[in-house]
Amino acid sequence: MLALLAYLYLQKFFQCEASSIISALERPEIKCRNEQQIYLPYDEFKTEACARCYKYMPSVAFHFKLQYTKELGTLYDPRINASHYLNPFNISEVLNTFVEESFAEKWISCCRAAWECCNTMIKTPASLKNTKHCPRTWDGWQCWPDTPAGTTASLPCQNHIYFENGPPSCTKYAHKECLPNGTWYINEYRREWTNYTTCGRREEHRQYLYFHVTTYIISIIFIIPALIIFMSYK
Repeated sequence: MLALLAYLYLQKFFQCEASSIISALERPEIKCRNEQQIYLPYDEFKTEACARCYKYMPSVAFHFKLQYTKELGTLYDPRINASHYLNPFNISEVLNTFVEESFAEKWISCCRAAWECCNTMIKTPASLKNTKHCPRTWDGWQCWPDTPAGTTASLPCQNHIYFENGPPSCTKYAHKECLPNGTWYINEYRREWTNYTTCGRREEHRQYLYFHVTTYIISIIFIIPALIIFMSYK
């Protein structure tokens, strides 16, 4: 059932997207940028980004996690020595690797966000063309617009990044730093990096803990006089 729903969903999305970007795709020089600083044609970007969405998910989401093949942008199953090139007609094998439907839905959501990001990159005119800036890009989880050099872009954290818990009740923001030289911040592994640590629910859990501790203390404060009165009558 899950495979059928996902198949229908992805097929419908591909059909809608094809009609909306056909004019842009007639200009072959326009490509979409990913977190590896590589510009890919739309069709190639779609499958490669979707495979990487799968790669970035935690192991807890899978019965058996397929291996991402960087050179081909595919998912490889060593059990049957087969590679899966992702498209709406070839996803049932991938869906069967997930532990439960919610994880599969997050993967599909990430794929869809990547495709929409590429569509936006293609259709949106360059607003910072004559100034130093970091280029619009897909970072593996989220889409980032052209950003002025020396500034930090902030965007709401996407729901599909919350794998083991639901999204927090209050909106959290991810941050991506554009350096003064017009390049995105590179971490110690020499990869472009987005700060998703601010998307966590630690602060929210801490506030809940403080609230419960405070209510317990207040309860104890009110119980002590009641006990004293009770003991005095005894």
